[in-house]
Amino acid sequence: MKKKYYWIAGVIVIICLIFIMIITSNLSPSPSYWSYPYSIQNEWKICNEDNDCSLADTGCCIGCGYSNLSLNRVGIKTIEDWKSFNCKDVLCPQVDCRAPITIPKPICLNNICSVKYNLDYESFCGSYCRDFECYDSNSSSFDYEKEYLKDELKKTNVTFEEAKSHCYKCAESCPYPNPEDFRAEIGIIILGETQRIPSYIGITNRSKIAKLYTLSQGEGEAVGHIYKSIEGGATLGEFFDAWDKNFNSTCIFNYCNNKDHKMKMEVCSGCMGGWTSDKENFEYENYVIKKYDVITITYL
Repeated sequence: MKKKYYWIAGVIVIICLIFIMIITSNLSPSPSYWSYPYSIQNEWKICNEDNDCSLADTGCCIGCGYSNLSLNRVGIKTIEDWKSFNCKDVLCPQVDCRAPITIPKPICLNNICSVKYNLDYESFCGSYCRDFECYDSNSSSFDYEKEYLKDELKKTNVTFEEAKSHCYKCAESCPYPNPEDFRAEIGIIILGETQRIPSYIGITNRSKIAKLYTLSQGEGEAVGHIYKSIEGGATLGEFFDAWDKNFNSTCIFNYCNNKDHKMKMEVCSGCMGGWTSDKENFEYENYVIKKYDVITITYL
């Protein structure tokens, strides 16, 4: 009888062990995050020239940026052989990555495979313009980004001032604030002649932008495109103030109503990009511009 109980107990123990193994295997890390688990051998870094070295990615999945490990052909083949066996059924997650500021290059330095970092000036300037020029430099919003930029530069022999000197197109790189995806059109015709709306009205510098502003205006366009930098209302008068031009119920620029000429303002609310049906508007400088408005001011 006792032997029977021992046999039953043994079966129960085996079943429990199998159950535990199944559970723990499901709780183990996903292979998609595994990397080469062994130590990098010194002989894998011996080299005679730069061509002996390559960047080694030791993980099953490629993450953000570049590898900073440089190995010779023997080391690369060893890791690739391990990956071909262990990573063949791995499903890698999709990762959104920022553009790298520095790009590693494998080199042979003193017969050891090493890494030299080159500065990607285009990526650096994009980040520099955004973090240092586009917004208020005293703001703490980009402190982390600023430190990241400086830390990346430490990998290279390029100083911050030297790198910054390459960023001469910040004005073209800056994202302009437009929180409501706001756009409107304005056309001005004086005595039969269409007035061209200048580019960058309301933009003093990257950190000082008026409520209403324009960006680059196409040559020969009969209308100007207005954007808004704030949430909430902004009037047509505020746009002309940013432009430093005169506009009210009786005058536009230096042209004022008289017995021979009269100013007229028409607004098609929400009609931008479609067929327009203008309605005369008498609010003039007090008119609060709405999204997709088409505004026409004539002096005839």
